[in-house]
Amino acid sequence: MSAFQCNSLPKKLMAQDFVTSNVKITSWIGLNDLDIEGHWVWVNNQPLNNSVEFWMKQNNKISEPDNWTKVHPDGEDCASLGHPEGETDFWTDAYCFEEKGFVCEASAAV
Repeated sequence: MSAFQCNSLPKKLMAQDFVTSNVKITSWIGLNDLDIEGHWVWVNNQPLNNSVEFWMKQNNKISEPDNWTKVHPDGEDCASLGHPEGETDFWTDAYCFEEKGFVCEASAAV
C-alpha cells in the first residue's frame, strides 16, 4: 500500500499520542516532500506545520527527516510512523515504495 492511497480511503489522522498507543507497526501517515525536498505536505496538499516535533531525534547522529539516498538515489520522500524495528513513537522519512500499514483520518463516530 503506498502512502498516497490513503487519500481515497476514510481518513483518520489522530493525535500523536493516540496513534502511537494504538498503532504497533510502522505505517504511512500521508505526508511527503515529493515536489520540493524538505517542504512536507499532507495528501490534501496542506503544508506540515513547522512547529511539529514528532520527527525522530538522535543524539550525535543525523536526525529525521534525513532523505537517506543509500538504497535509492531519489532519497526518502514519504513520512511514516516509526520504523521496522517496532518503535512507533516518532516519525521517519522513508522510501515511498516500501510496504507499510497506513493511518488515515476519519470523522469520529457519534
